[in-house]
Amino acid sequence: IIFKWNVCSDPQGDPVTYDLVVSGPEGHISQNLTSPLDSANFSYPGNYTWYVIARDNHGNFTQGPTWKFTIYG
Repeated sequence: IIFKWNVCSDPQGDPVTYDLVVSGPEGHISQNLTSPLDSANFSYPGNYTWYVIARDNHGNFTQGPTWKFTIYG
């Protein structure tokens, strides 16, 4: 599965990294991504949710909306 989201900008112009969090029968976390794109493979069918956290280098962060998807087996 390919996850893609919109680029974020920091109000002070600080660099932004992203954490992708996927929960469900199989979890997946990618941290410190520098582009708004990631992928993961899942083996188990079920309902999953995912969201992205955008972070700057001063510890400020914003969590995006939670999205849902289902893998059928």
